[in-house]
Amino acid sequence: IPYGTPTGSFFASFYATRWLEIQANGKRGVSYSVTESETYFIENQIGGGINIQPAARVLLKGYASTGPNQYPRSPADPAGRRDERTLFGGGLSVLLTDRAVLTGLITRIDTVSSSSAVGDSAVTRYTLGVSLSGELAR
Repeated sequence: IPYGTPTGSFFASFYATRWLEIQANGKRGVSYSVTESETYFIENQIGGGINIQPAARVLLKGYASTGPNQYPRSPADPAGRRDERTLFGGGLSVLLTDRAVLTGLITRIDTVSSSSAVGDSAVTRYTLGVSLSGELAR
């Protein structure tokens, strides 16, 4: 199914102090759906985050984004499906050695669908990772 709409993204970061970073981000792009009847949707998200480094080897972070997922109109759904998605979460990065960083994140994604056939969803994701870059994950 062809589409014609602008896409893109942005990211901005500002260090208010040495230990406080404020971030803003957004994107508009095509994402592929998991259903055959709705093969793709346009995802629009705007959000931000904050990083606080209370100690040399510790970084705390929080983030959130929100926006609609707009599906194309079809004969089955002439109004077009529109989901509202909200994501928020936080985490902790700890520098374990000169090279090893352990990062844990908890993210919640809530989706409210305009389609009664699809319904609403809520997912909580737990992520634990190790980086060998020697830098705290921002």
